This record gives sequence, C-alpha cells and structure tokens, in this order.
Amino acid sequence: MLLYLAQEGRGIGLLNKLRAYELQEQGLDTVDANIALGLPVDSRDYGMGAQILADLGLTSIRVMTNNPKKLVGLEGYGLTVTEQVPIVAEPNPVNADYLRTKVERMGHTITHQGRQLDTSVPAPFTEGRSDRERVRGRHHRGAGGVQPDRGRPQSELDIAIVASRFNADIVQKLLDGAVAELESHGIVRERITVVLVPGAWELPLACRRLAEAGGHHAVVALGCVIRGETPHFDYVCAEAARGITDAAAATGVPVAFGVVTANTVEQAEARSGGAHGNKGSEAADAAVEMAELIRTLPRAN
Repeated sequence: MLLYLAQEGRGIGLLNKLRAYELQEQGLDTVDANIALGLPVDSRDYGMGAQILADLGLTSIRVMTNNPKKLVGLEGYGLTVTEQVPIVAEPNPVNADYLRTKVERMGHTITHQGRQLDTSVPAPFTEGRSDRERVRGRHHRGAGGVQPDRGRPQSELDIAIVASRFNADIVQKLLDGAVAELESHGIVRERITVVLVPGAWELPLACRRLAEAGGHHAVVALGCVIRGETPHFDYVCAEAARGITDAAAATGVPVAFGVVTANTVEQAEARSGGAHGNKGSEAADAAVEMAELIRTLPRAN
C-alpha cells in the first residue's frame, strides 16, 4: 500500500520550495529561507494520513525518518510507533551545513539508530563527544564539545517562563523547579519573567510574542496535559509541541519545552518533582545552555 500526502517542501509547495532554494544559494539555511519568505518552517500535517491508516485497521507502524517530530505527530493521532528507522546521510563537505541545520535548528537525530545511539555515523557530529553527550544532546562543556560563550555571565541572562494554569497543582511544581534551577545559575528573580496562560494550547502564542518582543535571552514553556477519554489530548499535545518549536525557529530565541504529557496523574506527578525528576527544572537548564550557545552560532547575513 502506498499512501501519498501532497506536502512537498515541508508543506510549503514546490514553487515556494524553489524560491527557498534560491535564497539558500544566497547563503540562508533551510530554516531562515522559509522565514524570509514569510512561510512556516514546517507546516506538514499528519492527521489525514494517520486517520486513513487507522481506518484501515493499523494501530502500530514503523517510521523511516530522522525527524522526531514526525513520531510525535503520528502518535498524537493514536498510532503507536514501534520503530524509528533512520535515513542514513553520510556527512560530507557538500551536505555538512545542511545536516547541521537539521540537527541544531530542527531537532533531527542523524546520529541515532532508532532511539539508540548509532556510533557508525562519522565526524563532525560524533567526534569528541561522550556517549552521554551524543544521546542527551546536553552538557557540551567538555573537551571537544561546543564551548558556551562566557562573555556574559549566566547571572545576567533574562529568562521568560510561560506557564499553563490548567492542571495547576502539577504546573506549580514545574514552575517552582524552573525558578529554582534558574536561581542555581545565579539568575535573580528580577531577571525572571513569569506569564500565565489558560492551558497548553495557548503556550505557543505567548512564547512567540515574548521571543519576538526582545528583552529575553530564552523562554521556558511549562504545562501539563493528561490523557482523558477523547482524542483532545492528542491534538493539544501535538499542536503545543509544534507551536513551541515554530516559535523558536521563527524568532531565533531558544524556547525550552517543559510540558508534561502523561497518561495518568501519577505519571505527571512523577515528572514534576517525583521519581522521574522535574521537567520544569530540566527545561530551565536547557534554556540557560541554549541562551549561551546561541551567541556562539553564526547568523545569516
């Protein structure tokens, strides 16, 4: 069976993709080219395809992709992804910049075989990093990793936090964890802006507005969505994740994802200061690291 979705060029269409290619030839990367044209970085929607597969009786699938967002998009519509099959792309002088953009700006995992580390992919993406650094994508401060810019102390970073009021008991723990983590980096309360929104669905707009306005080096999105009896959970989770990612890609300001998506209240509690840590503090830590890292990365002319 072949199921074809007409979403060429990450959903912007063939003609716009050709325009984007022209901008890429002038030096923009694939993300900035879309933004320069006033187009979304990725507007693909997997809902129709997922519904067709479900109507045909499929409940689990294998996905050939390097893009974790596709897994979220498909799982958000009730399909279970049993395996992620990588598309092997050997880094070389011709494609290295493109692959680096895919990794650093679009979250692709070209160094992974499924969800396990693929150590066969050569430099520059695996050179000089420990297994933990490659798998987690964090703590690149050791030898061979990317060195954060120390021109500005962490204590001088201005961070915004956007928190959902829905499932307030859980989100309050995430917020407390995030603030405590920022304070552990020397960031005082006066440099932390907290904005409340009704629910996870509203997080992307508030995050993007804060990022566009300037004045903040990073934004942290906090929320909690717990599965109920209807597909509402799937739609909210998928669109919140996509919107938060788009906010960062469109503005160039790091937006950290600290939204707990759980099947039960117990799972949510375990991830908001319980047995599985605190996703709020983890997101705040990521925001600080990305705020420092982004200053070391080149900008398009």
